[in-house]
Amino acid sequence: MTEEEKKYYATIGNNIKRLREKAHLKQEGLSELLGLSRTSIVNIEKGRQCPNLYLIIKLTEALSINIEDVLGEAYIKKNNRKLNSSDSVEEKMNQANLDELKDSPDSVNKLRNFIRESISR
Repeated sequence: MTEEEKKYYATIGNNIKRLREKAHLKQEGLSELLGLSRTSIVNIEKGRQCPNLYLIIKLTEALSINIEDVLGEAYIKKNNRKLNSSDSVEEKMNQANLDELKDSPDSVNKLRNFIRESISR
């Protein structure tokens, strides 16, 4: 395992631990929800083991969270998915060359809402 992988696994593990604690679950409770042993949860949280995609999906469903919550900010930044909503709205408006919308507050708000919804998916 490379140093980058170790760091990434540790980040994922810390995120899972934080999310588990936020949900007021003990390691035993999470292991039951995911069908794993408590030892596996300990290893994942300590970054010694990385959960597979299926397990991450089960975790997001069990805790009602997003995959980005599990994978963390490093993933979001690396994949350029974390955008400032107001910047992205202005950027999208400029890219589309929608000058006429800039003069109509109602249309701008509709466009902003559409783009925010698109980004949050």
